[in-house]
Amino acid sequence: MNSTIRDDEPIITSSTSTAEFEKIFSKEMSAEEFINIFENYENYSKSNALEVMQKEHSRIFKCFTDELAPLETFLKYRNIIGTERIRIGMKELRWDAYINNEKYIEITVAELPKESFYRKHGYDNINRFILARKAPTFMKDIIINRIIEKTEKEYPENTTLLVRLTDRETFEVDTHMEKWISEIRPIISDIFSRPKIKSKFSEIFLIDISRNVTMKLY
Repeated sequence: MNSTIRDDEPIITSSTSTAEFEKIFSKEMSAEEFINIFENYENYSKSNALEVMQKEHSRIFKCFTDELAPLETFLKYRNIIGTERIRIGMKELRWDAYINNEKYIEITVAELPKESFYRKHGYDNINRFILARKAPTFMKDIIINRIIEKTEKEYPENTTLLVRLTDRETFEVDTHMEKWISEIRPIISDIFSRPKIKSKFSEIFLIDISRNVTMKLY
């Protein structure tokens, strides 16, 4: 993940408790302030902070990778980097974030179930090349299922859905994301027309947080 080099002391460190972390990100702040906190920690994580967080503070690590990273990437993609007001849901609210109390953001994670993949294809004869060839074919259905799961829940009108990916799913190949988009777009209208659907998102984006790549799906 690309980072901005910052000289100031990190607000989030490997010693930050879960309660302290949630307090920092539960308050409303400007987009600039949110990005500064995120980049500040992102720079610090060049050492072992992310590793420590993953081992000792799994709630923080999950929030960092599943919610904050895709949100930060999306804000920069939309050039929302100034005085716009940002509030993170922090699992206490039914949305993951809002912008200026009028644009709501929901974030979901689409990732390959690696263990079941290895069991199916074998541990001994599988390698990264084979995985890179086969894994993208599974991702279209995984992304669709994540979207369906979210549409079955109720969100405010004018909610944007972000689908978080990493280089483990995209293998740093834009054409994988572009292929999923071309195949999934015709399916979304059908999904939104289903009788049990509670939410129809105004926009849907695929976001590879490993490379800070955002592509519009819908």
